[in-house]
Amino acid sequence: MRLDYIFVILLFVALFYLLGRSRANTHQTSVKQETINSFITFIIFFCLLLVLLGSFFLPVSIIQTLYFESCTIGYSKPPDLSIPLPANVLGVIIALAISWFLASKSEHMGMINEMGTKLVGNDKSSSGYIATKWLVLLFLPIIPIQSYEVFGEQQGASERVYYSMHPLPKLARDQVLATYRKFLVWYLIAVLLLVGFALLGTWKCF
Repeated sequence: MRLDYIFVILLFVALFYLLGRSRANTHQTSVKQETINSFITFIIFFCLLLVLLGSFFLPVSIIQTLYFESCTIGYSKPPDLSIPLPANVLGVIIALAISWFLASKSEHMGMINEMGTKLVGNDKSSSGYIATKWLVLLFLPIIPIQSYEVFGEQQGASERVYYSMHPLPKLARDQVLATYRKFLVWYLIAVLLLVGFALLGTWKCF
């Protein structure tokens, strides 16, 4: 990837972060723990932002890779493959893996500009309700992390919510499937938009 692309991406990340507002949900209130939680939130946000960028360029990379020879017809040089397909796919997988690892090792939940981790679901239980912690990308839950039984919640300062909960031994499968079904239309819209932008930018290849 060229240096100017890297600079634009880093600038985009910095502006997106500065314009955003971090909302953390956590049990710990010490300054040290808050600092750690904020750092985890930012790293997860940064990785998910890379996933978003990679997903945006992925259809373009696929089209340009499949139709690379035909794209050279009528041009003095082949089109610029700024992000090679293997590097794009590997980058998305690594960013998702890092996000999942950090989210699974901490009960902390935080969101920046609708990207991060949060509880989704509200299935009644004997002591409260069942909810599942998800990786969220632009308000869309993409990967479930851990299911919890929540006993209570309390609103704190700066829109913070403090939960009393404990993890369940395994994911609440029915709740996870229900969440995927609930957002299915939005998933399809997102895929169609990505493919549409890719076709719009590479129509000359056909």
